[in-house]
Amino acid sequence: MTAMGVLWRREWRLRIRQKGMLLLPVVFFLLVMTLFPLSISASSRQLAQLGAGATWIAALLAVLLGGDGLYRQDIEDGLIELWLAQKHSLWSLVLLKNVVHWLATCLPLCVLSLLAVPLFGLPASSAWVLLGAMLLGTPILSLLATTGAALTAGLHNSSLLAIVVLPLMLPVLILASGVTSLAGQGLPVMPTLALLAGLMLLAGILLPWAQAQALKLFLQ
Repeated sequence: MTAMGVLWRREWRLRIRQKGMLLLPVVFFLLVMTLFPLSISASSRQLAQLGAGATWIAALLAVLLGGDGLYRQDIEDGLIELWLAQKHSLWSLVLLKNVVHWLATCLPLCVLSLLAVPLFGLPASSAWVLLGAMLLGTPILSLLATTGAALTAGLHNSSLLAIVVLPLMLPVLILASGVTSLAGQGLPVMPTLALLAGLMLLAGILLPWAQAQALKLFLQ
């Protein structure tokens, strides 16, 4: 088996063994999604207007929970130093960990986001726009969270992760929640979705490289 195959199996084995890594973001997302409509006294129309924003806030916080300490254990176990000693590309390790993080943390959130339709009374026409925005927006949130994890890998204060990346996540939150509102009003959504897709590609190119550089600086 190749080194990447071994690393892939290791990442999933760790997540299955430490069930909190898999379950905590999903449970947190579901709790926010179900409790939010119950905690506010609003008409069905007002609730529908708040639905997309509440869904994205829940997703953002869940992604931050899932990204905390992503590289810390690898540094403590010496995995990254061993990977570099074997002349493997650190970028490939970072990319694989980002893919696993999105599949394990964000993909379930994308599917569960459809619960916003019955919970918040969103128009049925908004469901697929919400799902599309989640599929385009959550990779950006995931990459930003893992970049924050790389920058704070040597620290034990997890609150710094939110401080580092939260301001960068807000534009994505505004764009992604706004496109669902546009769909509910019958307005064009493709320009905003295209912008999200462009941001996703840009983040996918730049942020794994930035994470690799941050980890190299930490190990020096």
